[in-house]
Amino acid sequence: AVQSATFGAPIPLRDASGSRIPEPGMAEDREGIALDAARREMRIANEQTGLDRRVPSIERYSLDDGRARGVLRVDADSALAPFRQVRPNKSFEAITTADDGTTWTANEDATTLDGPAAGASAGAMVRLLHLDPELRPLGQVVYPLDPYGASIRSPSIVAGRELSGVAELAALTGDRLLVLERSFGGDIGGNASLRTRLYLVDLKGATDVSGAEFRSGLAGKRYRPVQKALLWEESWGLTNSNFEGMALGPELSDGSRVVVLIADNNGGPAQALFTLRLRRR
Repeated sequence: AVQSATFGAPIPLRDASGSRIPEPGMAEDREGIALDAARREMRIANEQTGLDRRVPSIERYSLDDGRARGVLRVDADSALAPFRQVRPNKSFEAITTADDGTTWTANEDATTLDGPAAGASAGAMVRLLHLDPELRPLGQVVYPLDPYGASIRSPSIVAGRELSGVAELAALTGDRLLVLERSFGGDIGGNASLRTRLYLVDLKGATDVSGAEFRSGLAGKRYRPVQKALLWEESWGLTNSNFEGMALGPELSDGSRVVVLIADNNGGPAQALFTLRLRRR
């Protein structure tokens, strides 16, 4: 468990000229943050860019003074064209930076080009996007997202708001990622429940779908998705356990690592943290 924590001084984000970025107007839907300690910068996943809700993006900021170092908009490269067709509030939710400085992000649910959104009985196909340290695209692979399980019958106020999505990523050594899936659906009795699943993902052998053949969508195309193995899952009921953030702690004396999950409090005063121990086999 987390025994204690110390907060450092805040780092206000600034544009390239050094001016403070207006909050929240120009920072409406920031979702994920990743640290590149070697380059002393942070990378932020945005479901929109400034006031433009149609264009998700990844931004780079200096860890020293918060000044912008660069941005990748999905309308800046033809290889990113499928991400222009994300569903509302279902774009770049997750981000992680590997030891080599490369970054991974993903759309939360399938783009409209790539097929239906995740449902009660069938999941969806999500694109994991790989970027170099300067945020130049390196490739894309397909991740099969789970369905949310069942429709919600109670309470009726949240019926019809079911969802499933990739909430967060964490880079491991080699060609592996941890993927945090979050869903909201009905349990066996139709009662609303949040569910968290943690998968180990093997990227080896997956088809790169960044080429022109796949820019019109994945449907009807032949490709090999990543392989995933379930490590842990938990259902929380209708509680403040909407876990959307994940971080890896340092290696401990026994070789294991701590995984820390943090919940989105949806604007309320309650907070939730959850810790797991990750061991090698």
